[in-house]
Parts: sequence; C-alpha cells; structure tokens
Amino acid sequence: DKAMPNSFVFNCTLSMLARCKEDWVDDVIYKTLMSMESQQKRGNTTVIPDTITYNIVIGKLAKMSTKDNAKKVMKLLTSMEEREKDGNVDVAPDIITYTNVMKVQEKLDPRRAASIASSFLERAISNNIRVPMDRVGSRSL
Repeated sequence: DKAMPNSFVFNCTLSMLARCKEDWVDDVIYKTLMSMESQQKRGNTTVIPDTITYNIVIGKLAKMSTKDNAKKVMKLLTSMEEREKDGNVDVAPDIITYTNVMKVQEKLDPRRAASIASSFLERAISNNIRVPMDRVGSRSL
C-alpha cells in the first residue's frame, strides 16, 4: 500500500510554504488548496480542508495585497461561508479569517473592508458569538 498524505500533512506543508518569502509561493499555496478541494470532491476522505487550512492560505495571500490575491481571498471566504451554510462547520470562517480578509481589502478597497467587517459583526451578534478583536481587526473598522 502507498502512503497517502492527509489533511494534517497538507496543513503542515502549507504552513511551511506560508513562511516562505519567494514570489511564486502565493500561487503554489493557492493551487495546493484548490487541489485539496478537488480531491475532497472526488471522494478522498483523508484530504479535507478545514478552517485552519483556509486561514493558512488566506493569511499568506493577505501579506501581499495585490488585486489578484484580494480576488482569491474573497473567493476562499465565499467558499467557506457557503460550505458553513451547507452545514460544514469545520470550514466556518473565524476571527482570524476575517482579520486577514480585512487586512488585504483595507489596502485595496477600504469600503469593502468596512462592509466585510460589518457583515461579520452582524453575524456574530445575531448568532451570539463572542468575538475577540485584535489590533488589525479594530484598525480595519
């Protein structure tokens, strides 16, 4: 039998890549997450991206605020929110997710960042979720 990497192995690899400062890493880390999603859709139950996986990728993309990265971040956030609505709480966006989304958006589109922050806070209030706010998150508001 061949050894098959699981979500833990992928998350460790993504985390290591996220620390790399090379220009090519943003594309590789994003494509790796897309590959994980594709494998999951094909029935691979050992490779299931979760909130941690998404936060690693979104956090890395947020460090380089380009329009391309902002689009990718928004696509990932939308995917997480849709999957959560479908009952998959393992990919629910959290304060880390939204802080990184706001970080990339505030540099490119401050109004969008404010809208995202407002939506998150409304959702947190309506669901009675306690939200710790860090410097980046409060500065984005």
